Amino acid sequence: MSFPGKTATTKPDQATTEAAPKKAFVWISRNVLLLALASLFADISTEMLYPILPVFLTQTLAASGSVVGLVDGVAQASIAQGFSGWLSDRLRAAS
Repeated sequence: MSFPGKTATTKPDQATTEAAPKKAFVWISRNVLLLALASLFADISTEMLYPILPVFLTQTLAASGSVVGLVDGVAQASIAQGFSGWLSDRLRAAS
């Protein structure tokens, strides 16, 4: 758009070069991005499993309510996660 009395001026290098597209997430490496996606899918699959687990235990395996509670408690307990982390460290140190 030009206005009366004003002329449009462009520098020669502006007219010939276009701005390069900016990359999103330049500050995140490829490995970190892949690890984040793997963690996201693991969380999604875990959250999809929790509502189905009691039905599977009671209908398919004919488990009682106390067994369902025990399995659910172990699945969500941080004690099991802490123990498995400790065990992993021990096994790695042994080899």
